Amino acid sequence: LGDVYKRQGNIDWISPLNDYFCTKQSEHTENNMTFFKRWNNIVGWAVFAIAAAVYLMTMEPVSSLWDCSEFIATSYKLEVGHPPGAPLFMMLARLATLFAFGNPDYVGVAVNAMNSIASAFCILFLFWTITHLARRLVTRGGGELTQANTLAVLGAGIVGALAYTFTDTFWFSAIEGEVYALSSMFTALVVWLAYLMGSFVASLLVTGGFFTLLALAIYFLSVRTAMNHIRDQIDTVYQVAHAAKMGYEWVADRFGWLSVSYT
Repeated sequence: LGDVYKRQGNIDWISPLNDYFCTKQSEHTENNMTFFKRWNNIVGWAVFAIAAAVYLMTMEPVSSLWDCSEFIATSYKLEVGHPPGAPLFMMLARLATLFAFGNPDYVGVAVNAMNSIASAFCILFLFWTITHLARRLVTRGGGELTQANTLAVLGAGIVGALAYTFTDTFWFSAIEGEVYALSSMFTALVVWLAYLMGSFVASLLVTGGFFTLLALAIYFLSVRTAMNHIRDQIDTVYQVAHAAKMGYEWVADRFGWLSVSYT
């Protein structure tokens, strides 16, 4: 029957309409995804700003009376704290203390502010993780990401991220010079990358590779001074050896006749 309709030309008008509606549906889906991505970024950074403002306004003015004081002092002088030492935190905190502009009174404030910003980034990555999971739940089974669904997904991210922002334990670690703020930020980063890349192992490889390159760069920068010192020592040894050779030649020239007369 279809062949008969085709021969009679009664079905030729269906193909253009099918292409038209498929194109319109594809454009509509693409527009909804663009709408979601744009507002996902805007709302995410807005949540980040709220968390950062709250933490910066409520952070410790100097330091808390426990490990925080030790971490602030050791990072300022680039010394080694209690085991395991937290070298990455020490180096990042040392960079933060540069914003104290040489005034020791503001060193604690600089380290605490670094932790507040790091905790706000943790909230940002948490928001993006929640919205990613919620979007996948909405669109599973061929579901369409409408603007209403987008608002629901963004609302879920806002509620989850801000609820965690004001939890007691995380808030306390976000406003003082401890290692837990950076640890939370990197944990949230790895989880977000795992969902974004579709593989937890891949996210670990990416972050692990980044920190491996960072460690190698720091290592080579730190050994440069040691290598210069070793080169200076080698030059000194060469000079001593050259002086000893010159002395031996001088002695041989002056007293070589003794060995000749002896033989």
